Amino acid sequence: MGRLTKQGIDYFPLDVQFDDKSELYLIEKEAVGLAVMITLWQIIYQNEGYFINNSGDLHLLIKRRINVNINDINDCINAMLKRGILDARLYEKYGILTSKAIQKRYFDAAKRKKEVRVIMAFIVTNLDSYTNLINVDINNIDVDINGINVGGNATKEEEEEEGKEEEDRTPPPPTPKKKTPVKKFQPPTQDEVVAYFESNGYSADAAIRAYRYYDAGNWKDAKGSQVRNWKQKMIAVWFKDENKDRPGSTSVFQNLTGRDRQNAAVLDEFLRRKEREAASGL
Repeated sequence: MGRLTKQGIDYFPLDVQFDDKSELYLIEKEAVGLAVMITLWQIIYQNEGYFINNSGDLHLLIKRRINVNINDINDCINAMLKRGILDARLYEKYGILTSKAIQKRYFDAAKRKKEVRVIMAFIVTNLDSYTNLINVDINNIDVDINGINVGGNATKEEEEEEGKEEEDRTPPPPTPKKKTPVKKFQPPTQDEVVAYFESNGYSADAAIRAYRYYDAGNWKDAKGSQVRNWKQKMIAVWFKDENKDRPGSTSVFQNLTGRDRQNAAVLDEFLRRKEREAASGL
C-alpha cells in the first residue's frame, strides 16, 4: 500500500485586513487574541488542514508556542465561536474547530496535492472546483479525529513535546510521611515542680501537694490519661487563687530543699489531716 499524501500544508495566506467579526474579536481579546487565533490556524493547516478537535492537547500546543495561560486560550476560542469566526454548529455536533474561511484557504492551497482526504460532514465551504478530493466516511476513517495530529502530520518536536506535557500532567507518587517519634514523658522532680510554682507566684505547699498527687498516680490525671506536659497540667489544674504564695505568709517548706522539704511536706499533710478530722469531730 502506497504512503498517504501529506495532508497538511507548509504555509497559508493571511489577509492584510480582517473582516468585522475578527476586528471585534481583536478589540475584545487584543494581542493575546491575535496570537491565539493565528497559532490555531497554524496548527490546523499543519495537521489535517481544515479542522482540528478542541482538546486539552490543542491548548497545550498553543501554550507552548506563545506562552499564554490555558484559561486565556480557552476564553479566546470561546470568543471566536461566539462571534462566528469558528463554526459553532460543527463544534457543538463534533467538537471540532473550523470555519468556511479556514476551509477555503486550505483547499485553495492544497489544489496541487495528488489527493486530499475529506470528511464531508465537516465541510461548510463549496468544494465543486476541487478535483483531488477523496471522500472519507466519518464512521470508517482510519484517523483519530479526537486527537491533535489527525492524519499523522505532526512534527517530531510536537510529538516529543506532547509526551513531555503528558508526563508533566502525571502527578508524582506521594512522598511517604515520616512518623514523628513520640517523645517519652519524663516526670519532673519535686524541686522542679516547686521551682516552677514559685517562679509563677504559687506556693511551695501547693507544689508539693501537686507533685505528690501525680507521683502517686504514676503521673496520670483524674481521667486516667497519661500526663504529657506537666507544666501545662499544673497551669490548668493547680494554678488557682487558693494556691498563690501570699506575701508575708510562712510556709513549713521555706528555706528547705531536697529530702528535708519532702519530709516537711509529709508532716504538713499529716497535720492538715488531723486538723480536718478534729474539725469534723472524728
